[in-house]
Amino acid sequence: MKRISLAAALGALLIIAPACSEAEAATVAGTYNVDADATVKAMDLPADQADAAKKMLGTMITELKADMSYTSSMEMLGKKMSVKGTWEVKDGTVTFTQTHADGKEEKATSTGTIKDGRLTVDSEGNKMVFKKAEAK
Repeated sequence: MKRISLAAALGALLIIAPACSEAEAATVAGTYNVDADATVKAMDLPADQADAAKKMLGTMITELKADMSYTSSMEMLGKKMSVKGTWEVKDGTVTFTQTHADGKEEKATSTGTIKDGRLTVDSEGNKMVFKKAEAK
């Protein structure tokens, strides 16, 4: 039975940065909401875990800012969790580096691909899928 720690997946995702063109970065910057259905399907979770995972994942939002910083947050078990860091994009590949609350960067990195407004992150074998929110 495949089990994952959603907290670990969040942490890994929220570690997703360095040289990119300003034009490419400008098209990628924005707010992304997790696609809980696509993410749970990609994680291939057992049915008994899928509904709970969708509920938790449904609160996840990641904002890739134009200054190349990012924040990501979600609510889990009644507590709001968030991380921040920096990101970069090159040739459609996004790389994230997490900054801890003490200001130190996390050396573990995750990468994702961006295509047609969808950000797919693969971290330690767990895929997470995000959809870019419409600009307001």
